[in-house]
Amino acid sequence: MNKLIAHPEPIINLVILLAIGIITTSLLLLLLMLRVRLHQATQEDHKKQLLCIWEPVLAAASIDCSAVQLPALAKKDYPDVLILWNRFQESMRGESKENLIILGQKLGIEALVERMLSSKDESERTIAALTLGNMGARESWPALEKMALTEVGLSGQVAARALARIDSKAAGPILIPLFIQRHEWPQSRVAAILSDMGAEVITTPMISALLRASPEELARFLRYLPFAYQSEALEALRLLLSEHSEAEVLTACLVAMRNLAEDRDIAVIKNFLHHPEWAVRVQAVNTMARLARREDLPEIIALLSDPNWWVRYRSAQALAELQFISWEKLEEIINQQEDRYARDALTQVMAEKQIREKKR
Repeated sequence: MNKLIAHPEPIINLVILLAIGIITTSLLLLLLMLRVRLHQATQEDHKKQLLCIWEPVLAAASIDCSAVQLPALAKKDYPDVLILWNRFQESMRGESKENLIILGQKLGIEALVERMLSSKDESERTIAALTLGNMGARESWPALEKMALTEVGLSGQVAARALARIDSKAAGPILIPLFIQRHEWPQSRVAAILSDMGAEVITTPMISALLRASPEELARFLRYLPFAYQSEALEALRLLLSEHSEAEVLTACLVAMRNLAEDRDIAVIKNFLHHPEWAVRVQAVNTMARLARREDLPEIIALLSDPNWWVRYRSAQALAELQFISWEKLEEIINQQEDRYARDALTQVMAEKQIREKKR
């Protein structure tokens, strides 16, 4: 101990060196952060200047492409201008879209984006696919089809959309089976593509794909059936309900039938009011809420005593939604129930209905 106290210099020197190292490292990190922020600010300023130059050019070109003088465009600025061009293109209609395509051809962007399709950077591939779709570049179909079929990320989704934009009829048989497989793709994006393609294009390949799909695929893809023609969609649902017993498939079919079913379907739907799976019973009641006739009331009323709370609650809601049932009739139904849970369900729904009516 005395020796350590007698010779403290090495320890002090070590502490000083460590302190100097920490301070130096902190200063270097601070300088690096300042440099990164300065670079980001410079980039943002450059992008704003670029937009100020090109937004008026694109706006003018959408009206009359022949009179537009093209500003100089550096290679590094092409991605930002392409994004802006696509934004304009998707907000235009008719002749304005054609004028912007002509402008794109003058800029030589089609050759550029075709090279970008093979880039290692997914963002570049995505921009390229988006641009080619908006240009209607039919010659890029093979590359876009390969991208849609092999890439599961955003680039694959945008490539699928590009195919639909270029030729929706030819894209239908390719994309419909693909949408069934790509369960990781956002439903909203798939729905937007199907909506753009139109019922006349998607109905036949969609029905064909659904009838061949596995139960797992069916349950997921049936939510897109409303984009097909209603008559063909309803026939497919009738067939699926008769051929499948999986609760998940039956539930999905009944959800899809809610706004499609006709009076002739009531007998089939009523059979599912007694299904052993509560989720199926719930969706059957939801559909009956729109279709039920006076003679169907006993079966819906009976479900007020169902073992599952959701079935009881949705049965009460179904009764309250029926146009031919008055408030007095609902109170009469409550008084007729010996089961406490049945009375509670209908009482709760009537209270909710009163609150809604007071707010109107």
